[in-house]
Amino acid sequence: DFENTPALYSLFIDVTARNQAERELAAVNATLEQRVKARTEELKQAKERLEVILDNSADTIVLLSTHEGIRQVNRNGQVVFQVGANHDKNRTLAELFHPDDAGNIEAAISHVILSHEVMRIEATAQRADGTTFDAEISLSPVDSSKTIVTDLVCVIHDVTERKRIERAVAEERNLLRTVIDAVPDFIYVKDRDHRMILNNAAHARSVGYDD
Repeated sequence: DFENTPALYSLFIDVTARNQAERELAAVNATLEQRVKARTEELKQAKERLEVILDNSADTIVLLSTHEGIRQVNRNGQVVFQVGANHDKNRTLAELFHPDDAGNIEAAISHVILSHEVMRIEATAQRADGTTFDAEISLSPVDSSKTIVTDLVCVIHDVTERKRIERAVAEERNLLRTVIDAVPDFIYVKDRDHRMILNNAAHARSVGYDD
């Protein structure tokens, strides 16, 4: 009571600033949410584009965990080695190669993990049906800046045709050498600086280079 008269007290608090701050915070949150959604969509599209590129590669591309083995394989690898997708993924990389090369594969993986450097080796790959092919293997860390390498990318390239051509060229070279060495006449070739780059056995004997 106020002087024996009933009274009502009222308290007014100015919340304009608080409401303005809440509206600004809500606007910032909405903007951030939109940015996160946009970025997520960009990453999804980038992932899909990358998978399309990888799946259209004629090489086998393997994502390898140093602890869990094979984690992901592109379409070519799934077909050739029957690994990844609906197949058992928890296999070691060495299992994709002939047993005689297993030690070399494991050694190469260890080297890349310790050195953080790309390494290339050749080995005999073994398809799911048991047939084999000559392969060039490229191993590299997914992120070489990390102190400890936990994931590797492996590209397996079929070099069977290249090897066949190399062998054919070597055979032709050997045949040519046999033919020119059988000729009694002098045969030799010099470059522009008069350096001997080829001569047959008859010419070599004539100049004292007979073995």
